[in-house]
Amino acid sequence: MAKKIFFRRPAAGWNEALPIGNGFIGGMVCGDTETETIFLNEDSVWYGGRQERENPDAIKHLAEIRQLILAGNQLQAEELALAALTGVPDNQRHYDVAGDLELRLGHAFTEVENYERQLDFSGGLAAVSYNYRGAVYTREYFVSYPDRVMAIELTTDNPAGMDFRCRLVRGRGLVDEVQICRDSATVLMESSTSKDSLLFQVALSVDSDGEIGQLGEYLTVKGAQKTVLLVSIATGFRDEDLTCTNRKRLRQARQKGFKKLRQAHCADVSQLFERVDFCCGESRDEAVTTAEQWESVRAGEEKYMTSLMETLFHFGRYLLIACSRTGSLPANLQGIWNKDFLPPWDAKYTVNINTEMNYWPAEKANLAECHQPLFDHLERMYPQGRRTAQKMYGARGFVCHHNTDIYGDCGPQGAAVTATFWPMGAAWLVLHVFEHYRYSGDREFLARYFYLLEEAAVFFLDYLQELPGGWRGTLPSVSPENRFFNERGEKCALTAAPTMDNQLLRDLFQAYLEAAAILDQGSSRTEVQEALLRLPPDRIGNQGQLQEWFSDYEDVDPGHRHISHLYGVFPSHQITPEHKALFQAAKITLERRLTNGGGHTGWSCAWIINLYARLQDGDGVYQNARRLLQHSTLPNLLDDHPPFQIDGNFGYVSGVIEAIVQKRGQTIFLLPALPKEWSSGYLTGIRLPDNVTISIRWQENEIKEVRLTGPVDSFTTVVCKNTRFDREQLLQDPRFHLVVPITAD
Repeated sequence: MAKKIFFRRPAAGWNEALPIGNGFIGGMVCGDTETETIFLNEDSVWYGGRQERENPDAIKHLAEIRQLILAGNQLQAEELALAALTGVPDNQRHYDVAGDLELRLGHAFTEVENYERQLDFSGGLAAVSYNYRGAVYTREYFVSYPDRVMAIELTTDNPAGMDFRCRLVRGRGLVDEVQICRDSATVLMESSTSKDSLLFQVALSVDSDGEIGQLGEYLTVKGAQKTVLLVSIATGFRDEDLTCTNRKRLRQARQKGFKKLRQAHCADVSQLFERVDFCCGESRDEAVTTAEQWESVRAGEEKYMTSLMETLFHFGRYLLIACSRTGSLPANLQGIWNKDFLPPWDAKYTVNINTEMNYWPAEKANLAECHQPLFDHLERMYPQGRRTAQKMYGARGFVCHHNTDIYGDCGPQGAAVTATFWPMGAAWLVLHVFEHYRYSGDREFLARYFYLLEEAAVFFLDYLQELPGGWRGTLPSVSPENRFFNERGEKCALTAAPTMDNQLLRDLFQAYLEAAAILDQGSSRTEVQEALLRLPPDRIGNQGQLQEWFSDYEDVDPGHRHISHLYGVFPSHQITPEHKALFQAAKITLERRLTNGGGHTGWSCAWIINLYARLQDGDGVYQNARRLLQHSTLPNLLDDHPPFQIDGNFGYVSGVIEAIVQKRGQTIFLLPALPKEWSSGYLTGIRLPDNVTISIRWQENEIKEVRLTGPVDSFTTVVCKNTRFDREQLLQDPRFHLVVPITAD
C-alpha cells in the first residue's frame, strides 16, 4: 500500500494527476473517462536559445560597490548593483511545455462504476480501470527509460470493442506544423518555443486490433479490444533530424511490442526502487484511498499520519528515478513536470538551495545513478562560468550565481537584490562531486571532475576581499534571500561575508584540499590553505542565535523561509553536538525562525526536518513532517511551495534517513532523531559515506537488528542511544551483522 497511491475518481486537475517519467519525457496522467489528458514534457524543451548576458559595466563598478558596502552605504551599493551587476538581459531561459496528448473516449463518469486510478512506484506504472455499461475498460501508462518512449495500452472486454480518437495539442497557435501519416498511423507535431530556440517534435503512434482512421487532426480507432499508443519526443538539443529520431524510436518500440516494453521498463525501475525499503508504523487498511488519507491528515487527524509519511518517502524515491536518469538533464524546480508556458520561477535550476535539495537523497537513498545528470550539467556550466568570472569580476576559475538554465548560464539572474548578487552557486553544486566520491570511493570519478572543484575554489582566491579583523570574505554577496537592518535602520541585503558563504567556502576549500591530496594534483593548494585559514568563523549573536551576517544585524523577516546560516548543521557537518556553543546557537536560531512563522513553504519545511534530525530532535522531525503533509503537500503528494515545486519531496526523503541513521567521520549514529510515533519499523538498503550499506530494524524505539556492509576501515564506532560500540563489541552483539565484504580487500 505504501508503495503506491490510488484514487476512486479521475484527477480534477494537474494537482491530482499522476506523474510518470524516464528522465527525458514526463507525463501527468489525469485518468478521465470522457476526455483523457496526459500533460507532456521533455527535459530539453526550454524557451529561447543560448545567451551571453555578462554586463559590460560590472567590472568597471565592482570596486565602488565594494567600497560602499564596507562604508555602511548598502542601499547605494544596491542601487548601483541593480544597474551594473545584473545580466543583460537580466533573465535566463525558462522551461516550457511540450504539449498534451488528448484521448476522446466518451464515457460519462456518471455512468462509470468501480473506478480506480493508481500509480505503482515499484514498477513505474500508472493505471486506470472502470466498468462502463457492463464492460470493463483499462488503461496502463509508463515512460520507458530503456526504450525512450511513453507507452499507453487501452483494453476492454466489450465484444464490440471501443471507439475513441486521439490528437496532440500545444496551446493556442503554438504549433508550427502537424503531419498525420496514415500509412504508419503516426502524428508528428513540430514546434519551437521562440525564434532562436531549438526545434522539437512530439510524435504519436497508434497500433490497434481495431480500425484506424483519420478525422481532421485526430487519429481515430473503432471496434478495438486492444490499442497501444506510443509517444516519442525529439529536440534539437540532442538530435539533428527530429523526424528520423522519432520514427526510429517508434518503429523499434512497435516491433518490440507492449508486453516486452513493459517488462523492460518495470525491470529498469524496480532494480533502482527496490534497493531501499522503509516502514514506520502499523499496517493500514488497504481499501483506504490516498485521497481519504490525505484529507484525514489535512484535517489534523493522526489516524493515517504515519502511513502517509511512509508513502511520501517511497514516492520521493520514485520521483527521482522518474525525472533524473543518466543522459537526461538534472531535475529542475518541477522535476520534469510542468503545465505552464511561463512556469513559476521559470522552473529553472535555482541553486541557492533548491537544485541541491533535489539531490540530497541521491547517494544516501541508494540512487547514485540518478545523481549523474547534475555532474553532466556542471560540465555544461563550466565554460559559461569561466566567462562570467572573467568578464564580471576579472577573476580566474568559474562562478555561478543563484540560477542556471539548460545552457549552463552562470550570470546573475533577475533583478532581486536579495538573490541576484549571490556568487556561491557553483561552490555549492561542485560539493556534490565530492559527496559522490565520499559515498563511493571512486577515484576515477574524482579525477574526472577534480577540475570543477579546483576551478570553483580558484575563483574565490580572486573574489575574496579584506575585511575588518584581518578576515577575508565574499564581497558583494547576500544571505539568500533575506534582509537585515543596518546601523542606520535601513532594510538591506547586499553585504560582505554572510555566514552561509563562509560555511560553504570551508567545505569547498577542504574538499579541494582533500581531493588534491588523494589524487596528488592541484596547483592551488597553498593559496587555498591560506584562504581557508582567513575565513571568518561562525559567531553567536546577542540573542544567543547563530549570526546570519558578518555583523550582528537584526533580521527584517525573522521568520524567513531561508535558514541559510544553518547550512553548517545540514547538509554540512560543521556544527555538531561536539561544538556545544554553536550547536545550542543553531537550536535557538531554528526555534526563532519557527516562532516567527518560518518553514511555511514546502522545501523550507523539508529542510527543517533535516535540521531537526541533525539536532537530534525526533519530535521536531515528526512535527515538521506532519506540517509538510498538512500544509505543503498536494492531493497527488507532490510538494506545494505553493505552487508545486518538487524539492520538498526530495528533501523529505533525506530527512527521514537522517532521523534514522547518520555517519560522521568514522562513527555511525543509529536512531539519532527517531520520532516516538515511529516506535517500530525498518529502513533497509541505505548507503552511508565510505561505501557502507546499512539496514536497520527497531521495535519500541530500540534496535533489534543491524546489517552493515562495507570496507574494513570504513567505520570504527557505532553509537545508539548514547551507547558506543567499537568493532569488537559489535562482533559480539547478536543484533549486529557485519556482512561480507567487511575485509581489507
